Amino acid sequence: MSQFNIRALTTDDWEKLHHIRIEMVSTNPEAFLENEEAARARPKKEWIKRLSSPISRHFGYFKGTELVGLIGIFSHNKLPKDVLEIGMNYTSPAYRSKGLTTLGYKHCLTYAKSLTGYKEIHVSHREGNIASRSAILKAGFEFQGYSRKTYGDNKESTSYNYIYKLK
Repeated sequence: MSQFNIRALTTDDWEKLHHIRIEMVSTNPEAFLENEEAARARPKKEWIKRLSSPISRHFGYFKGTELVGLIGIFSHNKLPKDVLEIGMNYTSPAYRSKGLTTLGYKHCLTYAKSLTGYKEIHVSHREGNIASRSAILKAGFEFQGYSRKTYGDNKESTSYNYIYKLK
């Protein structure tokens, strides 16, 4: 694990975020809500805006200077003001099963606990995504229920929803 590090992406990393986002939605369209076409169409200013939020963070998994994965924690207008959401969790296939997702969740939870005004964090995964389910439960989230979502592969499926109460 010492060969990897994790850090918050900055606006200088916008091209890395763009590249890994296209990789994630093209490699695993069944796991993400966005499709490849939408990711490719997003202009530079939108990528920079995503990395400029005063609250939301994208944490990159790095091997040296190479971005090999990503996890994000977000505040957005579809959530209550006191709720955060973790999403965009992805590790390039060559680097899976190395503990990066566990490290990513730890970073997100530590970051969320450093903020004021937030009571809980939400996260979800598509039905059948056993790796995500395992990582979510290992991080201490509790199952809350199901919902229906359309994923990047344009198929509607059951989403498993979880909550983590901040203390």
